[in-house]
Amino acid sequence: MAEEQRKLEIDWAKKVILELDSNIKKPDKLFEYMIRNLDFFIKVHLDAADALITRYSINTNDDPAILLGLSYIVDVLADWPENDMAWAMQGEAFARMGREDDSINSLARALNLNINNAKALAWSGQINYKYEDYDSALQYCKAAFDLDPHDTGNQLLLIGIYKLKKMEREANDLMRKRPFLDTSLVEVRIFIKMEDALRFALIGQKRAALKIIEGVELLVSNIGKIKTQGPIPSKSMIAKTKQNIENESIWDNPAWDKFRFSKT
Repeated sequence: MAEEQRKLEIDWAKKVILELDSNIKKPDKLFEYMIRNLDFFIKVHLDAADALITRYSINTNDDPAILLGLSYIVDVLADWPENDMAWAMQGEAFARMGREDDSINSLARALNLNINNAKALAWSGQINYKYEDYDSALQYCKAAFDLDPHDTGNQLLLIGIYKLKKMEREANDLMRKRPFLDTSLVEVRIFIKMEDALRFALIGQKRAALKIIEGVELLVSNIGKIKTQGPIPSKSMIAKTKQNIENESIWDNPAWDKFRFSKT
């Protein structure tokens, strides 16, 4: 069993290395690093899938962003079928595509593996709400909120369910809390998009990464017209990130120092 697990880890490492960079000078060193840090590399794929599904999709059955995101999730599940977050994300993708039966199956797998998976609970709530099972929807959304109070979509749905069930006190309490939970500030969105661009570059999606950076440049160029409450990336930082992606030298970006591995 240990040998079989080791083979799986090495195969996964090789696959990710091919996606990252085919010109790495000392791949054996990199294999060792990746095998010790598999959780991070699985997370890179799932983070990229999450960005595609939640921030770059238009939620249709043939949406290329969702389909690409699903392909990353399928890659993870092929080697790591016990990853509850991958199942939850697959359930979310199917729900956004209107494939409720597939979504229910994936979300059930996620919750069987981890009953405290907030994403699986929240999307189970959404599907139950769609089918007008408001008691079950409330149960799922409340459990998801307790685990992850910063999920804005789940917050709004929970408020809606409270109002629908005439639970005005609960709805008002949650509405009062929302200003402290809101993550829609423009500077936060810019930094999230910068991270998305790096994630896509990491898995070999250079064109997608550069398109995201173009969107960041547009946002920053219009920043005088938008109210912000905190710092934003400088134009020189954005330009440097873009150059690193274009030159395939993303490891030069300080944002990834903690994930850096030796290429010398």
